[in-house]
Amino acid sequence: MTTECAGRHRTASESSRPIAQVVGRWLGPAILVAIGLAGLVGSLLLGILSDGRPGPGLWPLIVSSAIIVCGVSMGPQDDVESVTAREFRVMSSAVLLLAAFVVMFNLIGIFFPTLIVLFVWFKFISRRGWIQSLVIAAATGGALYLIFTYVFGVGN
Repeated sequence: MTTECAGRHRTASESSRPIAQVVGRWLGPAILVAIGLAGLVGSLLLGILSDGRPGPGLWPLIVSSAIIVCGVSMGPQDDVESVTAREFRVMSSAVLLLAAFVVMFNLIGIFFPTLIVLFVWFKFISRRGWIQSLVIAAATGGALYLIFTYVFGVGN
């Protein structure tokens, strides 16, 4: 059984899809557009031009515009998969860890936020061993500290 809707034939099974699946088709592109719009507003607040020269918001404006274009050009996704509760917890944890990293980075620098976030990520999200998580987190945090301090001269 098919019905005519906006010039497209739909089967009965398509028209009875759950609302979550329909929303899921648009969720990815909508999130990209929302992130792009937030970046666009932030870049405008930073200022695009300063004394006739490129300002601090110029590159964020360009990147945000590209993100918006990508989100709009994606359109609805036909290959949406259902997400399990564990996958949702992992994604939520990852987003919260990245937000925590940004806050901690602004407060205490790069080493300890990198150490904490990577350890939590590897141990609890990726389910790695304690030693492997500690070694990777400490090595990465130390390497970033050395690069930013001695190569880029940040904080000197």
